[in-house]
Amino acid sequence: MAVALPPEAKDAPSAGSTLTERRVRPTGPMRAHARAFVTVTKLAVLLIFTFWIASLWLYGSLWQTGPRTHHLKILVADFDGGEIGQALLAATAEMADRPTLPHFEVVDPATTSPLELQHRVWKGDVWAAIYANANSSQTLFTALSSESAAASYSAAGALSYTGLEVRYTTTWAGILQPSLVALEAATLSSFNSRTLAGLLPTLNVSNFGLSQAGVLFHPISSTFINQAPFDFGPRVVFQTIGMVLPILMQFFLLAGMNGAFHALELYRGTSLGHLMFGRVVAPVWTLVASLAFSMITFDLFDAATTYLPMPFHAPLIVLYIVLNVASDVNPIEITNAFFRVHYAFPVHITWSLMMTICRSAHFGGRGVC
Repeated sequence: MAVALPPEAKDAPSAGSTLTERRVRPTGPMRAHARAFVTVTKLAVLLIFTFWIASLWLYGSLWQTGPRTHHLKILVADFDGGEIGQALLAATAEMADRPTLPHFEVVDPATTSPLELQHRVWKGDVWAAIYANANSSQTLFTALSSESAAASYSAAGALSYTGLEVRYTTTWAGILQPSLVALEAATLSSFNSRTLAGLLPTLNVSNFGLSQAGVLFHPISSTFINQAPFDFGPRVVFQTIGMVLPILMQFFLLAGMNGAFHALELYRGTSLGHLMFGRVVAPVWTLVASLAFSMITFDLFDAATTYLPMPFHAPLIVLYIVLNVASDVNPIEITNAFFRVHYAFPVHITWSLMMTICRSAHFGGRGVC
């Protein structure tokens, strides 16, 4: 005969448990809050790990770029054969041992020409070139000996340097052009100490006209031949944040599309028609997005949002953005060898193509190679 237990007996602890154990077991709302706390904690750990990886990758790609600057090559040539050309070569030799400057490679003027140097820079074989123009020393000395010749003398005709402003504008403005300007200043200093100091006693300075005095105090300067100008205002923003916008476009389109499909319960019975709809949306949308890597990004996010749980979507987009932006901030030549993996990143490929298109536009029918 079964005996009915009073309500108090039903809540009493069992023989194998203690009252303390009974009290710590969450029930009802407490159990739901505990599960939520565990879930949020896991998500927080995942986000911390994600941002840690992203920070390591970003700052690692920028770490110690100064000592690797010598991987950037600049050609130097003396087409003058006189004192200005000698001053340029002497300044180049003096600056050659500085580890935070590009590598200056002296070329034989008998085997090349100014146009050939410019073409090598334009093709991307080297990053820049600087040279002493033909007869620049003779033109200078003629200006010092004649007021009429001095009136038409241009110090900028002594040296010329050429480069592609569009090719990694941050590297050009932050490393290459300052190095070329520093070499120009060193050339002037070498010319003053090696040539002008010995020439002054032979000059009748008291009879110099105003133009001759100007030539004496400012004998050497340079002309910049910018083969591919990139005067777009926010250039750094275009190279970095501008590459993020198409990525966000793909992600939010897919997030909205997946949300709509879930609400309409289309994913409950996926058919060939549904799959074909996605394949039609992808190329049309990426064409609207107008960048080459949009298709790659769309397909990646499409697969990821389909198979990965929702908490992994935010870490994925953060990692994808940071890793891609890091791939085009600096040239791969001045990053650690590990980051040559950037060659495979969609943003790096896209930026390389855009630089090729921009410099080709300045050369019309000359072609890309």
